[in-house]
Amino acid sequence: MSQLLTVFVEYRVQEDSISMFQDQYFAQIREQIKNQMEHVVRHEFLLSEAQVGQVVEVIQVDDKDATIQLQELRIGPTLSWFHSLDSHIVGGRSKIKLWTFRQCD
Repeated sequence: MSQLLTVFVEYRVQEDSISMFQDQYFAQIREQIKNQMEHVVRHEFLLSEAQVGQVVEVIQVDDKDATIQLQELRIGPTLSWFHSLDSHIVGGRSKIKLWTFRQCD
């Protein structure tokens, strides 16, 4: 049985793009990842109450290679649909942070 890993993808959306992100892009991001990756168990979006536009995606995968694929997809140099989001993210793709965690208890 493979171990479940949780990837946190954190970035800040431009203030004037927050509504559009919630209404359109969250679903599109989820769909793009679902279509381009295997081993995704769960994918949800969290929007900060304290920091305007701060988003954390919580993505659970059941394969370590999927974490590498996710990193390439989201912040890698290969041109993809995700590049179209750069103008809506403060600092573009270079400011997206990804962290991978495993359960330890």
